[in-house]
Order: sequence, then structure tokens, then C-alpha cells
Amino acid sequence: MKRFVQVAGGALLSIAVSTLPAQNGKRIDITEEVHGKKAAQFENSWPVFVTEGVEFDEETLNKVIYGTDDRIDWYEETNPARLKLARSTCVLIDPSNITDNGNGTYDLDDTTFQQARGVCVSEPFSQQPVPGDCSGFLVASDIIATAGHCVTSQFAAANTFFVFNFNMVDANTPRLTVNEEDVYRGTTLIGQVLSGSTGEDWALIRVDRPVTAPESEPHVIRRTGTIPVSTNIGVIGHPAGLPSKIAYGADTAVRDTSNSIFFEANLDTYGGNSGSAVFNAATGIVEGILVRGETDYVSNGGCLISNVVGNNEGSGEDVTKTTLAGFNSLIPTLSVVGIPMIDDTAGGDGDGILEPGESNVSVSFMVKNTGEATDTNVGGTISPLDVSVTTGVDSASYGSLSSGQIKNSVAPFTISVDSAHVCGDPVTLEIDLVSDNESTTYTYMLPTGPVCDVVPDLSLAAAIGVTDSAGNGNGSGGIDPGESMVSLNIPLANSGTDATSVMATLSSPTSTVTVLSGDSTYPDIATGNQGANETPFVIGLDPGHACGAPITLQLDLVTTQGAALLELEMPTGSPGQSMQVLRNIPSSVAIVDQQTVFRDIDITEVGLVTDVNATVDVNHTYMEDLTITIAGPGGQASTLIAGRGGAGNDMNNTDFDDSAASSIASGSPPFSGTFRPETPLDVFNGRFAAGTWRFSVSDSAINDQGTMTTNTGLNITYDSRECQEVSSSEEWRIY
Repeated sequence: MKRFVQVAGGALLSIAVSTLPAQNGKRIDITEEVHGKKAAQFENSWPVFVTEGVEFDEETLNKVIYGTDDRIDWYEETNPARLKLARSTCVLIDPSNITDNGNGTYDLDDTTFQQARGVCVSEPFSQQPVPGDCSGFLVASDIIATAGHCVTSQFAAANTFFVFNFNMVDANTPRLTVNEEDVYRGTTLIGQVLSGSTGEDWALIRVDRPVTAPESEPHVIRRTGTIPVSTNIGVIGHPAGLPSKIAYGADTAVRDTSNSIFFEANLDTYGGNSGSAVFNAATGIVEGILVRGETDYVSNGGCLISNVVGNNEGSGEDVTKTTLAGFNSLIPTLSVVGIPMIDDTAGGDGDGILEPGESNVSVSFMVKNTGEATDTNVGGTISPLDVSVTTGVDSASYGSLSSGQIKNSVAPFTISVDSAHVCGDPVTLEIDLVSDNESTTYTYMLPTGPVCDVVPDLSLAAAIGVTDSAGNGNGSGGIDPGESMVSLNIPLANSGTDATSVMATLSSPTSTVTVLSGDSTYPDIATGNQGANETPFVIGLDPGHACGAPITLQLDLVTTQGAALLELEMPTGSPGQSMQVLRNIPSSVAIVDQQTVFRDIDITEVGLVTDVNATVDVNHTYMEDLTITIAGPGGQASTLIAGRGGAGNDMNNTDFDDSAASSIASGSPPFSGTFRPETPLDVFNGRFAAGTWRFSVSDSAINDQGTMTTNTGLNITYDSRECQEVSSSEEWRIY
């Protein structure tokens, strides 16, 4: 009787059952070769699955060390680009080797390389853990690529964990407890090929949700052409299931590309590296998937050591080409990447967390082009899959994305969540991405909570009403230093759940303010309605308070539904002469790839803003990479430019003014002249001028540099404040 065992990239070897080893440590030689690679040895201490022509042992798909061992751990790598690529590499783990702790973390099996594989203690990494079986890498938001012999069926896909960021923290510390954001489970085998006749070997698996592991993003893959022979390459993966290893040797290169399915190279890899991405060392583009090679180990007196050959010796490692149409046609070029940004300032509590009852919440998704060519006219549309969610702005433009570029939409999407939505339950959105080249759809779950603010969302509905005719007030309708009895009407708006039995207590952290009457009730305020305090709050202001300087008030609110605290700022005095202040950033700042840099301007002038204009001077070699914003002292922000100008260079003292005839969208680099910004600057009107203003420049891509110069600055028009004299300060002391 015979069984077939599939090894070495799909070769079906006919083996008599009686010859299979019966005891641990026993092994048999397999002499058949596949594409010049010997299938090596079976050892039943490493599980061998023997069924009719469908199972195999990953350890028999061998790899080898060529020349110097180039494998290093994360903590040893100094190249930031390679570390970034490593973030998107994962290890494939059987459910028996991973434990859910129930607190948002998982523990990985700690069996060492020596214990599991019988390697000598002197072998590199012998005391590191090996919970994994194969390697994989991210090619789309929720799609992982690996070798076809690593995931052979839908059942296998659904019973595999894909774990990111499994690495060595230092020489002695493996990261054996990983966070929930690093752990994903397969759901669908999208495509898979494992052919003994051609050597084709690949699989694509969709996981249970978009991958948001820290700094992970889909790799750019080669889709056309052929990598040239002698091109320097590298590999990142999990040899033997070890913590991630990075291997870029000075002499590691492509040997032979003549086969249409795979190319050969002298990569330093072991079994377990199968499924690893093989990168072009110069560009970072994925050229192929490591699938098989020379024998890993040789015996050394009862234990095993690495098989080492010269750089130009052996038959090389086989790498499935990513240019195979059957493979890359299943991978979209557009992917949603990272964690979406939530801004719930407009219709929520402003904590950046999506909660039931919040409306007009801005949601921004970053999109990456993983293709080799520029994707033009990229747009997105969102559709809620939950009845409790409605959309406001449901479409957005991303413009053009060059290869590898990541960009946020020009303007965000907006959604509203019904107050009946269960706190903690995610909100599910379908995101359709469309360009001139393709269309693709993702399902994205936005978390709510986990602890939701269940109180009504009460905020200031309009300007605080001031009555200063009592006591020694002068009746100007403003708060002047020395006034002893100023009545305040503070109207509230409710954008959350209904508020009943509303009680309020007024206090002030401003030392010159005395609260004389601080308690009042409000009527019940239903969702979407407003209400005013039923009795006035009364305060006095010390004569020594600086004219025009704001005061801060705190309103403690208690309702049947819960409590809240509002912090309010009020100007003192009355509007005076219109003034203007022009100020530039204090020093130039280098613009850094895929980072956000800042420069602050401190404004000391006291008054309320009536108009803001800005000037931006930037030298940069690819303007479309940049998003430039201004944030005011009160947290309001305006986006001046976002993703405009394509590959053009520079902004030459470009002015931004809400009243300009042309939008920045109609300009082209080098930008010069005056334009309306992406979002209006009038968001600052009525706010205090004094404080820190911040210019931010975000660069969404790599390979282009620039500088924001000291010609960048603000032109702020504000109303200075005038205070009227009040009667004797002695009268202040009576109250």
C-alpha cells in the first residue's frame, strides 16, 4: 500500500506506508527532485501529514544559508525603510499555539527553536521561541499573501491566525504577548495554486477585518515585467516560525529569471520563511514570494546545524513571481490603510471617539496605491450597513495617487449615529474606492465607546447674554473690570439624547471673578432643541482685571441622564478699534517623509478675531504629497491645501484668503498669488487672538523632501477691547 506526500512546491512523491518513520528522531531520505531542489528528509518529530496527494510538511520545503548569514532581528536593524516593511510581515500560527487572554492581548507559545527542531545550542536563535509555521505579508487592507503550500484549503485559511509584530525586543526578550490589533484570523481563501509540474506556489487569504497593526500598510508589488538578474534583493519573514528576521546581504541577488513562474536567488532562509515577501533592495517593491530551496540543516553529532554553501553555490531558492496574472489580478491597487481619524467636534463631545447620539461626525480614511502606476481620479463613497447610521457627506475625492503614495481625502466623510445604537458595538461602513484604473470595495468597522458618554450633548447655543445695569454697572452690555453685579444668560443646545431635570452650577477658575449667584435650573431640553437658565447667573469682576483679557467660566450640569462640564470663555470690555497683527513662523522647518512637522506662532495681542489670512512659502519636490493646516489657540483648524499640484514643485509666498476669487483647487505649482483655502479661515472669527497658533505640514509619501520657510505667517485682524470706567471701586467691595 502507498500514499502520496506533497513536498517541495507540489511534487507528489509515492512512498510506501511501511517506510514512514515510526519513532521520533527517525527519518527517511527522499531522492526525487523538483526543479533541481531535493525534497530533503522527513522527520516525524516535525509533523508529517500523509493523505492522498494533498498534505505536506512545511519543513521539507527547505531553504539554506548562502555565504555569510545575513539574518538579523528587528532591534539590530538600523534602516528605517526595512523596519517599515517588517511591520507589514506576519507569522502564520496554528490555534493551538496562541491563547486569547480575554483582555485585548494574546500569548504565543514559548517553545524554543532548540526544543522544537532539535538544533544545536550553538545554532543562531536556538533559544528563541517558534510558535509559527509560515510567513505572510499584507497586500491589501484585509488580504495577506503567502505560499500556496502554507494554506491549502478554505478550512486551513479559517483555522490560521496571522500575527503581526512578532519580534525580538532585544537580544533576550521575545515579544510573546501581542495586542489584539496585531492578531487576525483568516476568513476566506481568495485564491491558491500549488503545482508540482510548474512550481507555481501562492495563496491569498482575506482576514476577519482590515489590518490596523501599528505602522502596517499593504506592500507595493511588481505587477509587470521581470526583475533583472543580479538585482540586489532581501527577505523579511519568520524562519522556522522564529520572531521576524530581516535578511539583506550585500551579495544577495537574483540568479535566474528564465522561468515564467518563479525566479531563483541566494536568499538566507529556512523552512518557515515560506510565504515571505522578497523585496527589491533598492525600491522596496515586492518581487516575489519565497517558496522552496536547498536543504536547511545537516546533522552535527546528535543535533542539527544550518546548511551553509557559498554565495554562488547550490541551486538557489525559488521565489514565485508576483507578476503572475492569476495572483495579482486578485489584489486591488487601492487600499484603505491605518486607523481612520474621527472628529466629533461638530455634533459630539469632541473626544475623538464615535459614540451613540453623535451627529455630523467627520471620518477620514487614508488610501494607498499599491500598484506600480499612478492611479488617477481616485474617489471614495461610503454606505452604512447599520440601520442606526446615516451619512451626510458620503463621497470624497483623493485626486491622483502615485505608486506607493498614501493620501487622505480632500475633505472628510460625515456620519451620524442614532442614540439607540448600543455603546461598544462597532459601526459598519462599506467603502467603495474607484479610479480610472479599477474599483474595489472594503467593509470597515468603526468602534464605538468602549465607554460611551451617555449624558446629553449640551453645548453653548449662542453668545452669552450680559446685563450690567445692576450694582455699579455702566449698562454697556459688556463685562468691565470693577463691575460688581453682572447677570449672565447662558443658552444651551442639545445635540445628544434628551436632557431632563437639568440643574447647573456656575464657577470660575479666573481669580478676578467672584460668582455671586451660581445655581440655576433649565427646562428639559430635547434632542435638537435649546434652553436658557431660568434664573440669571450673577458675577462680579475685580477692578484690577486687565481690560480685554478673557475670563473663564465653568458650568457643571446635572441631568437625569448624567453629568457634564462645560468650560466657557468670555471677553471683557466692548469692541474697540480694529487692529492687525502680522507674524511669521520663527524658524524654517524641514518637511519629513510620512510625518507631520509643526511651527508655532505666539500671539500676545488681546482681542477677538474678525479675519485671518495666511501666507505659505514651501520648497517641495512633489506638492501633491502635502497637507498644510492652521490650528488656532481654541482648537479650531483650517486646511489650507491638501493633495494639490501633482508632481509639481513649491509654493512661492502663496496667500490664502476666504475672499479670494480662485480656490486653491484651481491653482497649479509653483503656487503663487491668492487663493481660497480648502476649508474656510472664518472658523477663527469671534475667537480670541491671543495664544499659540500652529502651522502643520503632513507629508503622505516618500522620496521627496522640502522646507517650510520663515516667509510663512499669519495676518490676523481683531477688535481690540475697550473698557468703560465704573463707579467707585469701594462699591465693588460691598458685594
